[in-house]
Amino acid sequence: MHATAWLLVVWQRSHYVLMDASCKCQTCQSLGRTHCDILLITHPARWRCSDMLQRQTAHPTNTLQLANIFQGSDSTFDLSTGNTYPAMTLPWGMTCWSAQTREDKWFYHHNDPKFQGLRATHQPSPWIGDYGQMVLMPITGNPCISAEKRSSTYQWDMHQTGPGGGAVSLLRYGIDMQWAVTHRGCTTAIHYRHDKQPGMILELPEGVGLVTIEPQHRRVHCTTHANHGGVLPNFACHYVIQFDCPIKSFGTGSIEHCMMTQLAHGGDHVTAYVQFEPCVASTVTARIASSFISPQQAILNLDRELTGQTLAQIRMQADERWQELFDHIQIQTSDERIRQTFYTALYRCLLFPRGLHEVDEHGKLHHYSPYDDKIHPGLLYTDQGFWDVHRTLYPLLSVVYPQVYSQLLQGWLNAYREGGWLPKWASPGYRNAMCGSHAEAVFADAIVKGTAGFDHELAYQAIVQSATQVGDDAGTYGRNGIADYLKLGYVPEDGVHHGVSETLDFAYCDYTISQAARALGKHDDAQSFAQRAKNYRNLFDAKTGYFRGKNADGSWVESFDPYDWGGPYCEGCANHYLWAVPHDPQGLAALLGGNDVLVERMQAMLMDDPRFNIGGYDYEIHEMTEMARVPFGQYAHCNQPVHHMLYLMAHAGAPHKTNAWVRRVLTELYTPDKLPGDEDNGEMSAWYVLSALGFYPTCLASGQYTLGMPLVEKATLITGPSNAVYLHNKRSPTHEAIGQFQVDGKPQSSITIDHSLLIKGCDLVYTSHQPAIKTMS
Repeated sequence: MHATAWLLVVWQRSHYVLMDASCKCQTCQSLGRTHCDILLITHPARWRCSDMLQRQTAHPTNTLQLANIFQGSDSTFDLSTGNTYPAMTLPWGMTCWSAQTREDKWFYHHNDPKFQGLRATHQPSPWIGDYGQMVLMPITGNPCISAEKRSSTYQWDMHQTGPGGGAVSLLRYGIDMQWAVTHRGCTTAIHYRHDKQPGMILELPEGVGLVTIEPQHRRVHCTTHANHGGVLPNFACHYVIQFDCPIKSFGTGSIEHCMMTQLAHGGDHVTAYVQFEPCVASTVTARIASSFISPQQAILNLDRELTGQTLAQIRMQADERWQELFDHIQIQTSDERIRQTFYTALYRCLLFPRGLHEVDEHGKLHHYSPYDDKIHPGLLYTDQGFWDVHRTLYPLLSVVYPQVYSQLLQGWLNAYREGGWLPKWASPGYRNAMCGSHAEAVFADAIVKGTAGFDHELAYQAIVQSATQVGDDAGTYGRNGIADYLKLGYVPEDGVHHGVSETLDFAYCDYTISQAARALGKHDDAQSFAQRAKNYRNLFDAKTGYFRGKNADGSWVESFDPYDWGGPYCEGCANHYLWAVPHDPQGLAALLGGNDVLVERMQAMLMDDPRFNIGGYDYEIHEMTEMARVPFGQYAHCNQPVHHMLYLMAHAGAPHKTNAWVRRVLTELYTPDKLPGDEDNGEMSAWYVLSALGFYPTCLASGQYTLGMPLVEKATLITGPSNAVYLHNKRSPTHEAIGQFQVDGKPQSSITIDHSLLIKGCDLVYTSHQPAIKTMS
């Protein structure tokens, strides 16, 4: 039998808060009962501190509880179901918090049995790596420093775990640990249930670091220079940890050995431990804040975001902020798994890019810049690759979160001001990853949409520079092979790797720049870039019917097989890059022999065997594995190059086939627990959100979205302070085709809708009446 204690269940806005009537800690005293309905119940006495928030709310509109932060976290190097970790932070927060169960780049795996610590992380992807990370591990007894030796079997408290914080029980130590997050910090409450010496391990896992303990102030300072690239000499992440209990004993050192009573240690892989005087409630509260500017700024962040607030208050504020953004999209569906998958996807859409800005002592934003190693005023963001996110994430944000979208553009434009170039991949500064230079498409799209809040002329200057000038030798900014592209009209394979992918990406971005030039009245530029946008034709081989690699002398690269991955094709093969002309579907159809042939070729690809040759790769990369494991032929939804592909059938006169296949992808490849491949900082999830709502940005800077049959039954999208889109799906269960599309009650024959209509707000009604056309076995 469990001992019982009387508990007060207090209704505070959207949460139940448990208050232990026998608990006299400061947190319980500070909660208050204003405007609360109090219910007296009995409950097994496990948690004594009232900070234990119950997320099982009775509030019917609390969609935040549907978000599964563990989705995709059972990934490995060989197989991705998302390559994610349970990121707990505020939307676009500077520092994320996650459990750590391993010491490699896949530092959290949901099936691992042991907990190694609570990790402060800035990792956007295991392929990019972490920077400025730190790990905290509560323990009892003698300190075990190494992650493997200190680890403990653990259990999540799922009712208290979500985007705003989490809770675990460490069975080895008899510890219950809970945390709640802010933009740049975290408050954690550690309840030591056994009568053993309470303590905590601090580890700076990689790189050079420094830790200093101030027992008289109950405080620990640490600085880490850990990174995997994209940094300059002054880069560092600073932490301050404030405890509410006296420090009894301590030590600092390396992973091999900690020296007792040593107050400070610097070097590689620094560690430290502290042990506490027993507290009245056997609970230690640690408040942790981070800064990329200075240790003093970390203290300022601590005081501003954490000091004077209970864990319960911080968690409530975090959940309210998440719920506020979730409320911008309200869906109705009878399928609970769709609701769970949808709001899990929305959670992922709001994590990145990461805000690097902080608030100074005067209340103004400033940031450390990894682009010039200096401190600057204003916004700055990082941890995204534009090759991925330009396709879906930024279009989604432009519709549903236009004010945030504008701020993101301001932040990225500051990167251009400080570094001289727009980044292709940023983490935290310039990184050489993937093809193209798709920040061009993002800014061109915003210019065409008339987005306010950023300097259009400066942005246009930045994207033209990226499209016309030679970048650095390392390929971290600018277009790889731009000199050859301007001279030959394509990127030769004997000059730059992945020449087909680069050429097709350049041509697409050239189209977006031509549209931005037209919007700004730069007619000569518009004509010039529009002509360059046709360069994709230079690599089409009419004999094979594919885009092929070509040498600088005009000869085709020998030994062509459309199932060969790599070489001229980045993370794909000729089957995938055949469709990489989102800006000119009619031009592509003409090359293939007409709209009917385009649809037939795509159908054949979807029905083909999922076979592949490793080609230019040394081994079977995980994208090959993921494509081969699902019944979609050569359609590799696990990776971004094909994400617009199904919508091209709608532009070729077969919207019913687009609808049929999109619906299969939505219902078969996405679940609340798994994704079809790398999540990639919101892109994979934004594809789901947009497609489930029934409109998709097939081509950026066109100002239009391709319409499709929604997966949800109804939806409300808040697009402005007084604007909303009301979506009604009257699809017949036995019909797939769009029979009629209405905007504000008026029938519309077009398969596209203008961005301006969505932003202004409107009623969208989809009605199907044509019999479904069988397009697959």
